[in-house]
Parts: sequence; C-alpha cells; structure tokens
Amino acid sequence: MAMSRPLPQPHTLAQLARRTSITDSRARALLAEGRLPTPDLRDADDRPLWFATTIDAWAASTGRATGADAVWLHTAPAATTPAPTLFHGVIHPVLTAGAEGVGLHAVVWGTDHGHLVYLTPLDDAPVEALRGNIARIALGAADLIAPRFWQDTLIVLDPGQAPHSLARAHDPDRLFDVFDEDGRAPMLSCYRLLTAPANSQAEESVIERSLRVKLAQLLGRTEPPTEPSTATRLRPRAEYHSEVTPAVVARVLGQNLAIWLEGTRRPEVITRACAYRTTLTVPDTSGAWPNALQRLQDARRLGWATSHPSAYTVLAADTAAVGDRTRTALAALPDHGDGWYLAARPAAPELPLELEAELDSLLRRTDLDPQQMADELTALRTAEADLLATDPDSQAEGEALTRALALLEIAVVPHDPRLVVDTCVIESGSARGPVAEQWIASLRPEPQVQWDQRLKTRRGRRLLRGHDASQVRQLLSDHAGRLVALFDADRWSGDTRWHAEWPLGLPAGWDDTTLIAADATSDVDTGGQPVLARIQTASEVRFDPVPLPPGHRSSFAFGYGGTGPGVLYDALLRVALDDPIGLGEDFQPPPGSQLWSAITSKGPLRLHWRDVRDWAHRDAAARP
Repeated sequence: MAMSRPLPQPHTLAQLARRTSITDSRARALLAEGRLPTPDLRDADDRPLWFATTIDAWAASTGRATGADAVWLHTAPAATTPAPTLFHGVIHPVLTAGAEGVGLHAVVWGTDHGHLVYLTPLDDAPVEALRGNIARIALGAADLIAPRFWQDTLIVLDPGQAPHSLARAHDPDRLFDVFDEDGRAPMLSCYRLLTAPANSQAEESVIERSLRVKLAQLLGRTEPPTEPSTATRLRPRAEYHSEVTPAVVARVLGQNLAIWLEGTRRPEVITRACAYRTTLTVPDTSGAWPNALQRLQDARRLGWATSHPSAYTVLAADTAAVGDRTRTALAALPDHGDGWYLAARPAAPELPLELEAELDSLLRRTDLDPQQMADELTALRTAEADLLATDPDSQAEGEALTRALALLEIAVVPHDPRLVVDTCVIESGSARGPVAEQWIASLRPEPQVQWDQRLKTRRGRRLLRGHDASQVRQLLSDHAGRLVALFDADRWSGDTRWHAEWPLGLPAGWDDTTLIAADATSDVDTGGQPVLARIQTASEVRFDPVPLPPGHRSSFAFGYGGTGPGVLYDALLRVALDDPIGLGEDFQPPPGSQLWSAITSKGPLRLHWRDVRDWAHRDAAARP
C-alpha cells in the first residue's frame, strides 16, 4: 500500500540565498541567468520555491555552502564506481510491541561516506501497521548496521509508488504512474539515525555476524556461542530529514535505484530481482485486470451465461474495457528515468483461450433487453444479500455479483431510475428522544433463532459494520422488511446504539397527514438524530426513514452541523419533487428558502409534509 509521507517545507529565493550564504542580489541574478536549480514548486504568485535537498545538492555541485542540517547524501561527490551491496533481502522488524513483524524489502550499500539503506514495504504489509509508523519502519534498518556506524547511516524509504488498484483503472494515465502528482520523478523519504552518546560496547550487525560465521566455517572452526551481554542495548531514533529523488541517491551510489510498483513487491519477485539490474516482467496478481478476469471466470463457472445473460454480458464488456485500459497504461509506463529503473512491471493482460471467442461474441451484442436487465438486477440483489459472508466458496460469487450489480444499475438508469435507487445503505446512531424511541418501538422483532443465520450473510455483515454478532441485543425489521440492529447502550450517554438499513428509494404513502420529525440533540458528541416520516394509516402508525439522496458522499442527521443540513435539504427536496436521482449536491437553497430555514432551526424537528412539499416546489422553481 502507499503510505503518506511528511511534507517538506519549501524555501523562497531569499531563503535559498541565506542557506547557501550568498546575497539576495546574487540569488536574483543567478535566477535571471537560469543558473539556479529547477524550482520544485511555485506559489500562488508564480514565484519559485525549492526544497532544502534541491538547494543543498545544487550548492554542493557548485562549491557553495550547504545548510547546517545537510546530510552527506547531498554534499558528497558523485561516486566513480558502484557502491558494494552489503545486504539485499527481506526483513521483518516489529513496529509495535506484541505485533507481528512487517515485511520490508531492504538493500544496504557501503559508501565512502556511510551506509545507505533503501527500504520499501512489501505488498502484504498490513495497513494498520504501516499507518503512522513510517519513522519506526525506517528504524527497522538499525538492526542491519552495527551501532558504531549509525551516526553516518542514512535510510531512504519508498513510501509506495503507483497505487495499483481498480479505483485507478478508469484513468489509464494514472494506473501505473511512477511519477508524483506534479509529474516529477518518484519521491523518496530520507531519514537519519540519531543516538545518545555510546554507553555500551559496539554490537555486531546482522551482516558482520553473517560474514564472521561464514569465515569461521571456511577455516573449519566452530563459531563460539555468544555470551549474553549485560550492556544496555542501544536503540537509535529515526528522524525524518527530507524528500529526495532517485537521481540524488544514484549519484552517491554510482548506480540507478530500483523503483517498485505496488503489486510487484512480493518476496518471490524480490528474490529474482536480486540477480538482475533490469526490469522484470512478472504476473499481474493484484491489479485491476486479474480482479476483472477472475470475476468473469467465476460468473462463467456459475452458469451466468444462461441464468443471467444480461449480467454476464455487461461483466464481459467491463472485463474487456479493464484489459484495454491496462494495456494502454502499461504501454505508457517507462522502464527507467533519471537515476532509477523499474524493478518489475506487470505482464500485459491475456485472455484464457476458452474465453477469447466467447468474449468476442458477447461484445458484438446490441440487443440487451431493458426489462431483462431490470429483472436480473432485482434477482441478483437478493442473491448477493443472502450469500454467506463467511463461506470462502461464496466470496468469489459475491465479488462477481457486486460488480455486475453496479454495471446493471448504470445500464438500467435510463429505463427505470426508480428501480436503480430502490436499495439501502447502512446508517447508525444513538436513539435519544421520543421520535427515535417511537420508531424503535414500532419495529417488529426478528425470531432469535434466525439471528445467527441472517447476520452471517453479506447483508448481515453490512448491517453489523464491523461489530461482532454477539454484540447485537435485538434484531428488528420495519414494515418494508428493512433490518435494524440494536446494541448495548452507549457507555457515556446511556443512549441505545442502532444500525439500520436506510433506504435510497422514493417512499410511498406519504400524504398531507405525514409528519417529518426528529429529536433535538443536546449532546454534539452523539452526531445527531435520525430523521423519520411519521405516517398515520387507518390501522397503524408507522415510520419511514427519510431516504438518503443517491450518490451523496455523506449522510445526514438532525442537529448535526457540517454537511448534515445540506444533505437533509437535498433528501427532502428529492422526495417532494418525486425525483429518483435528485438535483445533485451542487443545488443550493435560494435566498429566503423556508425549507432551509426550517431544517436549520434549533430544537426538535416537526414539519408537515404538505408544507415541505410546497416549500420544495418553490425552491425548485427559483432555480436559475
């Protein structure tokens, strides 16, 4: 995974002058003559800005003074021969007490100025272990270097290049991009090791001990057991210094640096790379293409070509499109640049022979029936929801279903937008006040003997939102069959915690007697209260959750600030106008909007639906 990195502070022209001990006028003259390094950034007024590392490298190359905090990576002369490699392999330092070690690809070089360590996390390194632990990752290099060399050791960390994921598969220019957002070379993070004054005997590094053992074996001697040391073990501190480019590192190494794409940083690939200094072509095992191909193969195995022909066809078209985008991105991916080369690149997509002719035939289809697609959308939604989330055999089918449903929704929108939005998302909150309490009281208990089975499905796991099923105290459903789970009361407020299937589809049965209601929020920490429609029928009083607008990035809750009021406004406007898709997030309440005034007022929310409907139509009519 790609990790966030510290942001270096840019320097102005005046700061560049002070750092290199030249006058402001001389700096301006050098800039006018084009003799300063290329700016790393420009400010809002188009004035040049440089990072400290860029300034120091330029100063060192021109014989000028460098900053007091400059490290030898920027001031050392260029190497005339390649630096020897002292270690090349995988290490597993423990970042937090009690946790498993995190896999890192490590290379150690010995230069005339100090040791240089290059680290990059393996693809399977857990996200939670990497997040916020970059300095500890850099510290993992300390075990490769003897303590007496720590003060001259620099660590260069690759936080992760080119997220190789389906999310970027729709942008061929960024799918396998090794450059940063500004189009510059890959950026690496440089750390140095800091220690307190030495208070123990120098310790051997992993490398030194390995060499000593091998030498003893060659001489026919037995390595004596190491006596436990009573000296306090030194532990350095990794301190972030700067961002560097591969060209800066390559200059002192006398060789180009290997840059790794996510998805290729696997132990078996690293083992092969140890013997080469050219770009390897490796199987694509984690990118957009293998995921798309796997979904299609699973659908084929499950007989979708016959049972769900429309879903199978759109899935086949999606697979072909992902393949085309991946080939385009790979064709544009360079193998090398200034100071770097690509260690490995994914192989171009290839279809299995049995799929080639079938896919070609499917892509020629132009006769997809809208009603057939709508029927399959309804059927597959039910099938996906009922799959067991814990069953490995169902996992593959679930992935294929999820993608096929998204594609069918896009295809069905022009023909039946109401059906497309007739689904749910999961909302959660704390029940506080009469409206929320009456809503919960109106729900029907689900038979307890069915809880376990229902909560094991993909639908049930979505409802749990990461909680364990044993934490559910009640499983309920409303008049439309939407599930609501109640959990233990909040330990601080005492309020009942709930998770609910919240509708996106337009409601039915709202009339002039319907009341839009929500409780007041007195504690901002609760995040607001649910907004519900109270409906009086001839036989009962029921509650409908006010449907969320489809496509919104956030939810709403009455009494909560931020984006909440805006989303609630869009939600009420959409239902009042009977608009399945809605006016979108860009629509702003017109000046003097009574609806906006009503939902942003203090106290409990009580709005008659007839008033909301009238206000919404007035606001819509006032659109430019």
